[in-house]
Amino acid sequence: SGQPQDLWYVVLGQQVFESNEPLDPARVQTDTLALAYDLPLAVGKTWCPFQVDAKDPEHSPVVDCSAAGLRTVLNRGPYETPAGRFDDCFEIGEFWNSGGVTRWFRNGIGVVAAQYDHAGSRFGFRQVLVSYVKGSP
Repeated sequence: SGQPQDLWYVVLGQQVFESNEPLDPARVQTDTLALAYDLPLAVGKTWCPFQVDAKDPEHSPVVDCSAAGLRTVLNRGPYETPAGRFDDCFEIGEFWNSGGVTRWFRNGIGVVAAQYDHAGSRFGFRQVLVSYVKGSP
């Protein structure tokens, strides 16, 4: 649709799950959510964001995502945004038939930049962190 959408994150131990569907905080079921990050990150680490729904395994996504959807930590280093320079970012690649999503993730902050390149065309997106305030208000 091209419209921004809300994403919800659930942290369970060292795993961060995401969903674009509204969540009921009293009854969160992580077995139906995408595994956004499997911490701790390290160069070369890979994980599949799709999981089998134990309640409906026949209609669950394909678990072998080596051909599409696999997330891989490609590199570790600094990344510059309008919000400043963030040292020690993890560059995470997610590869699809239509192109690839790359995210730069900083421990303690989250995603500082992301981009999607649509199979070599001019279509896609680029997002960068424009401001950041440490701690909560």
